[in-house]
Amino acid sequence: RAYIASVEEAKESFSHIFMQSKFMTSMITQLLELARLDKMNNLEKEVFDISQLMRDLANDYRIICDNRNIHIVSQIAEHLTIEGNPLLLRRAVGNLVDNAIKFTTSTVTISPAKLGPSGVRISIKDDVPGLDQEELTKIWDRMYQTESSRNKAVNTGIGLGLYFVSNVINLHEGKVYAESRPYDETSFI
Repeated sequence: RAYIASVEEAKESFSHIFMQSKFMTSMITQLLELARLDKMNNLEKEVFDISQLMRDLANDYRIICDNRNIHIVSQIAEHLTIEGNPLLLRRAVGNLVDNAIKFTTSTVTISPAKLGPSGVRISIKDDVPGLDQEELTKIWDRMYQTESSRNKAVNTGIGLGLYFVSNVINLHEGKVYAESRPYDETSFI
């Protein structure tokens, strides 16, 4: 019996060490990416169909949502093109969708639409109990995590995702913000 307990304890310890090393690797990778973004002076841009990118992104997340009983709604205007870096924009919007899926109770909505002559407005909406106005300005800060709307048992992040999103959008000379109705929904735009 003592041997079995030791094997089980060893498995549990190994599992914990593995999860911690995975977390540390992720954090180091994110910090390196942010350091590269902070030093980036010019961004390689191209004209691309962001409607297609958003459809692909929604389809990629649909499987994850189905497994978690979350409904993903995509309201994507056709043939929206912008000049930007498709890889960085996909990762930035992906971070917003990841957050929405992580904390929503039932539905995530992805809606890109035309904004002016050459712009696009992308909205990621979830039904997370809203954030207060003070938190809405702080969520874009490096390492910031809200206390009231996030369950630390579920949230395995370290507060770099929205900071990354903000940096990518700033490099594209865009604007990123959040709107929230307490106890109802939050939109990241």
